[in-house]
Amino acid sequence: MSLGAVIRLIFCYKLEGVVLDLRAYRLRAYYHENKDTLLIKGKKCLLYNYIKAHIALNLLWTIRNRAYHWENLLKIQPNKRPRITTPFSGKTKNIPMDRILVIGVEPNKITLFLDDLIKSVGNKDFADLSSL
Repeated sequence: MSLGAVIRLIFCYKLEGVVLDLRAYRLRAYYHENKDTLLIKGKKCLLYNYIKAHIALNLLWTIRNRAYHWENLLKIQPNKRPRITTPFSGKTKNIPMDRILVIGVEPNKITLFLDDLIKSVGNKDFADLSSL
C-alpha cells in the first residue's frame, strides 16, 4: 500500500486526530509566518489537534509528491515563501473561518517536520527511527 493510499484512508475514515498527536507541536517552527491560531468570527482560537494533523498529512503528501524530483524540495517562491504549502479553509471540518490558513515548510526544515511527524505517531519504534 502506498503512502498516498494510507493518507487517503486516514482522511476517508476521519482518523487524523487519532493517528497523530500534534498538540505539543507548533507549526511556526517550520516557517516563521505560519500561524498557530485560527480566526473564527473575529476571535483567535488555538488550532485543534485534528486540524494540525489534517494540515500535517497534506504537507506530507506534498513532500512525497515533490520528492520525485528532489530539486523541487529545495525551491522557494519568488516572494521568498516556501513552495511546500497547504491551505486550510475549514470547509471540510465545518469551521466558520474568517480567512484561509496557509501553512508551509521551509526547505531546510523538512527533516525537522518529518522527524516530528514520526514522533507524533506514538509508536516507540517509530520514535527511535527519527534519531537516525
